[in-house]
Amino acid sequence: MNMGFLINDISCINSKEWSGVKCIGMTVLERLVIHRDGEDEIIEEEPTPEVCTYIISKEMNAEEFACYVKNHWRIEDSLHWVLDDYFREDRCTARKRKATENLGLLRKMAYNLMKLDPNVSGKSMKWREVYYRNNIEKIAELLFLEIPSRY
Repeated sequence: MNMGFLINDISCINSKEWSGVKCIGMTVLERLVIHRDGEDEIIEEEPTPEVCTYIISKEMNAEEFACYVKNHWRIEDSLHWVLDDYFREDRCTARKRKATENLGLLRKMAYNLMKLDPNVSGKSMKWREVYYRNNIEKIAELLFLEIPSRY
């Protein structure tokens, strides 16, 4: 987090409409959106500031807030990075009816299934991609043997 603010005095908020609010936080982050050209090369761009506000239902101090924000973005970044970089979610051109939602759900399911596979534990996403491409039977093994035996 580049800069953050936390307010525990919420007397300025309408307590009838926002009864669970205990504090308000704000962060100013530098965001770098990576774009690629026609040859899939990264186009150099400058980071832009992004303001994020948080309405929080738990009283906390600035240190707790910083940890909360860091953990939130760690999860957000790791999932979205994988979806964008390896599953090419941002490049998907499907637009009919529920296609975008359905394909997004399938990508997340595939990602979560990979996390359950002990054969690829601790390996990079690139390694996993090659592994599954070259061992299609391992996908069926994971879905129909490994996961059901655990649960």
